[in-house]
Amino acid sequence: MLLLSSFSILLQRHLFRTPFQWLDLARSRVVFLWLCLASISLVSPLASAHEGRPVFVELTASELSVNDTVENTLRYEVRWKIPPVIAEGLEPSILLVADSCALPPGLANQRYQPKLIGRLIYHCASLPESLAIAIRYPESNPALSSLIVSYDRHGNSQHIFSAPEQALVSIPTDSSIKSIASQYTVGGIKHILLGFDHLFFVVCLMVIAGSFSRLLIAVTGFTLAHTITLVLATLNIVVLPMFYVEILIALSVVVLAAEIIRVVRTEQSSVPSSVGHWRSLTWRYPILAAIGFGFLHGFGFAGVLSELGLPMAMKTTALLFFNLGVELGQLLFIFVSLLLVWALRQALGSALQQKVVYAGVYCVGIIATYWMLQRLILPG
Repeated sequence: MLLLSSFSILLQRHLFRTPFQWLDLARSRVVFLWLCLASISLVSPLASAHEGRPVFVELTASELSVNDTVENTLRYEVRWKIPPVIAEGLEPSILLVADSCALPPGLANQRYQPKLIGRLIYHCASLPESLAIAIRYPESNPALSSLIVSYDRHGNSQHIFSAPEQALVSIPTDSSIKSIASQYTVGGIKHILLGFDHLFFVVCLMVIAGSFSRLLIAVTGFTLAHTITLVLATLNIVVLPMFYVEILIALSVVVLAAEIIRVVRTEQSSVPSSVGHWRSLTWRYPILAAIGFGFLHGFGFAGVLSELGLPMAMKTTALLFFNLGVELGQLLFIFVSLLLVWALRQALGSALQQKVVYAGVYCVGIIATYWMLQRLILPG
């Protein structure tokens, strides 16, 4: 990872050079090529040995036939599959936590034995008001996330990803519009605020826009573009492989960061050049970059939405509120960023504040370059 980080910094420095500095790179081209080959050869074995599969849990609800001797009306079947990287004896216990639900008497009296692949059936006297899956490790969690797929009595599915530190995963039992709106709006907000590649793109777009009016136009174009591809990809009208989408999203950040540094370096240069003082279409019309790359980012949003899952009965509603959550999170981030820039200007002055912002953009470019290489060399 250290070598890959060094490689990304070196590549970023090359990307940010002006045309007159490219001649100096001829001497180091051979060294640069050897660094590329060394990075790939050292990191590739790690990629094949890396275990990225989560703990998979499937929860299925079904009706029970009610007769004079059976008091239960609902059945939950829990199936799980744990990656084989877990050592024997360290498998987690996978249990259903729900009011009015319990294991049948024959199983309830038996000692639960964790297994890599297993199945349990719970009987419920009524529809549970709260539902959760407990994932309990005998020792610490070996950094494995969890994927829970829940099917209700009507066949509607939910896909819930949980972080390794989350031992109790709640599953919504209410499929009303209010519940769906809340769940997917929060999901959209969380995704955009935790999706640093999307946030970094917005940061670069803000710097290039320069003024509030240009920023408003650019963000509107970005919103419209990623909304279009989000809808098309979610409805399976246009589908792209996520492997390429993730790489290109990181590349979009690199391109904007490189453009910012190129212009800044040229304007600060004491030797004017026709190339340096020419501002590209990206600078003159940032909405073009916002729309072009926005189409790409929409496919990334669709990939996250597919992981969350969509209820079959209210697919359009869930899609609408997820996109609303993304927009709300994006507006919140822009507001906080503008507030931070204003505070820096008040504390440091305009000239020093610009230097801090440009230094931040340089760091953004290096990180995005690292992501691009990581996603290319270490897929999945």
